[in-house]
Amino acid sequence: MTICFVADGLNKYFEVFGDKQSISLFVRSIFQLIFIFLGFLVVDKRSYDLYFGIFILLFCFLIGQTALLFGGQLTPNDFLLGFKVFNKFIYAFILFPVVDYILRKNPNLIERLVKVFYGLFIANILIVLFGLFLDSELIKSYPLRERFGYSGLIPKRNEATLFYVLGLSVGYFRLVVQKKKERPLFLIGLVGSLILGTKGMYIFLLFLGLFHIRFNKKLIKTLFIGLVVSFILIILILPNTEMYSYYYSQAERLGFFTMLLSGRDIIFFNELNSMTQGWSILNVFVGGQNQSNKIFEMDFLDLFFFLGVIGGLVYIFLYMKYFFASSKRIAYHYFFIFSYFFLAFFGGHFFSSAVNALYFVIVTLYIFNYKAIEKTYHK
Repeated sequence: MTICFVADGLNKYFEVFGDKQSISLFVRSIFQLIFIFLGFLVVDKRSYDLYFGIFILLFCFLIGQTALLFGGQLTPNDFLLGFKVFNKFIYAFILFPVVDYILRKNPNLIERLVKVFYGLFIANILIVLFGLFLDSELIKSYPLRERFGYSGLIPKRNEATLFYVLGLSVGYFRLVVQKKKERPLFLIGLVGSLILGTKGMYIFLLFLGLFHIRFNKKLIKTLFIGLVVSFILIILILPNTEMYSYYYSQAERLGFFTMLLSGRDIIFFNELNSMTQGWSILNVFVGGQNQSNKIFEMDFLDLFFFLGVIGGLVYIFLYMKYFFASSKRIAYHYFFIFSYFFLAFFGGHFFSSAVNALYFVIVTLYIFNYKAIEKTYHK
């Protein structure tokens, strides 16, 4: 995880200050090859079912893209780009069997892995806070642009949204659900999330606040006071900020709903005809999307246009069976699943985030198997 985090930081540095060296892509490609090799060594019934699901996804991808290729809607280069995107969609599935196998053999390891991820999350926010004093472009969510937002060393703002959602989810889970005394760390995570500057993160914060009020009658006093003070400051300060002016002008010009979706609804209606050009009834079931053209950047729509009805349903089924599986669900599980799919429906780079794939696998294994973890630590 640390190697991937450093590679992402170098990637962002080169994107902002130099040529776009894809160090992160190289590192994750090496990791993927290693995990594919290890995956064949740890095959069992649990992973066999997952590999069969991946095969169905690959089948849908190949049939859908090949149909467009022979229909003249794709070039060979478009096909290769599509395969690269497909690899991003299944990247977390490739990592899962090996990580799951190791953790089943060594249950205590999950706690250490989560601490490493949570440490990287907090470290990224501390880098942001330090960078604010230097006014560095490196830490901004929108480098070299006059927009509010600070994502630290995470290369893309959509990737940063998921990274912060995972980090804050772990922080809340450890503090409130597991009753660990980590309030200062959670407050740092909360501050970092507030200054990330992406709408997806603010929606998640709203959901988290509502969830906390609904399911925790004894509110954490310090956190509650902090939220009240923050709300008052926002009411007083926000109308005078560049961020407010930007979103207000966007809402006034395009409409509130379009502003919330960052214009994705306009892209959908403008690109729908070209997206389905050359489609037959076969493509409805197996998909077929030219990734060289403008995509919707709404994960559920892109998933079903890319892999079709069959591929899309199999994909969601695999998510629920492996990432979101739990022997005994608690309220927080339902909250996390709803929030994740809601943000993926209205935003992009949740399903296809290679940057966050390893973090996502570890976080979901931690949160959704917490009963087993508690049994291990307190037996």
